[in-house]
Amino acid sequence: MKAFSFGIIPYLFTDDGIEILLMKSSSGMKQFDFIKGKIENEETPKECCIREIKEEIGISISIYDCMV
Repeated sequence: MKAFSFGIIPYLFTDDGIEILLMKSSSGMKQFDFIKGKIENEETPKECCIREIKEEIGISISIYDCMV
């Protein structure tokens, strides 16, 4: 079975525009990346994104926070 990675781009609308949340990349201390990870068995892409947000940055979101 081919493994897929899914990710999410958390953003916030502010008075100054849009702010995007990135995390430090594991490949380099001076690099930043989007939050992403491999999908687990019987997991939907949205469920994967929700889990990765919680695992990587400790923020809990619901499926209703995800847009496709």
